[in-house]
Amino acid sequence: MDDINHDEVSAEEAADCSADINYDSITPVVESVASDMSRRYGQYGADRADISQECWLWIFLHPEKVVEFLDNGDYGVKQLAKTLRNEAQDYGESVKAQHLGYSLDDLYHYRKDEVRMLLDAVFDEEAWTEPPVSEEGPTGRRDPATGGGWIATLTDVSQAFDRLQEKDRDLLIAFHREGWTNKMLADSAGVTEQTMSYRHDSAVRRLVDKLGGPRPRPQHDEDCSHVWRNRHALSNTTARAIQQQNYEE
Repeated sequence: MDDINHDEVSAEEAADCSADINYDSITPVVESVASDMSRRYGQYGADRADISQECWLWIFLHPEKVVEFLDNGDYGVKQLAKTLRNEAQDYGESVKAQHLGYSLDDLYHYRKDEVRMLLDAVFDEEAWTEPPVSEEGPTGRRDPATGGGWIATLTDVSQAFDRLQEKDRDLLIAFHREGWTNKMLADSAGVTEQTMSYRHDSAVRRLVDKLGGPRPRPQHDEDCSHVWRNRHALSNTTARAIQQQNYEE
């Protein structure tokens, strides 16, 4: 819960907002989220009670947001559930990282342009044995091409690719393995080049989503629901920890 600003509302404002909240109406939402997330992260030690507590903590620290959600009827309740799910997932990922022996800082967030480059490598057998040479100069500790994390990165992208729908897989194979251009595919499909470019871009975006989403962007509102820490490309430390866990199971 480190991302929460405990001072974002005054005590008086919090008390006023809290008085307007029907906590009985929120309880089923909290319990549903806690139940779902405990099934996902229970094996790592995140039990239902702890997850429920994390959700309630967010609610008590953000009464003004809760009131705003509840004022929007069913849509607002769904948005509240989404926000609590993100908070619970954030907590679950931290518990999972501690259980497996790695840090959340070991997770690598993909950008769309990186995924395009990595797809070329996924379909190139030589790329799996010979990582690309980084440009001269210092490299970041999260650079997937350094520190031996290259294979873990390609594996992550390859596994995410396999979870795409067939039409997206076929399109990306045409681009990144067969070397077709937007114009060639557009002519073959009987659509404009612009339409084909959009389809390619959309397929790559869906692949990024399968990898856990793009790097979180800072937002100027007080809503913490933008925090999204699904599993991204793994550093060597993370990959070894999870590989060992899978072997032991």
